[in-house]
Amino acid sequence: MGRGYPREDYTAGELNDPFGIVPTSRWVNGSQWHALTFLGSNWGQRDVRHPTERWRSWFKTVVAHGGAVTLDMGPNMDPKIGPIGAIGKEQAEQFRALAQP
Repeated sequence: MGRGYPREDYTAGELNDPFGIVPTSRWVNGSQWHALTFLGSNWGQRDVRHPTERWRSWFKTVVAHGGAVTLDMGPNMDPKIGPIGAIGKEQAEQFRALAQP
């Protein structure tokens, strides 16, 4: 994960299956350890693929080692079902639950 180029502030960290990967420290060759993964069944999807507790456990481990996580969530693209760009109800609920201590 992430090669740590001299001019990067953080690693790109794109992960399809993140749970087996955690940082050993905050830094990777001088860059912040960072993971980018999707909350839904794939990139840009509006559903949820894993239970909240599984995400919470992984986040806790990542943060304990100094890592950072960005989650891809699928925005609404159909004005017939709601505002353009709105996050799906399932994802919004899971994201709010993940933000709780």
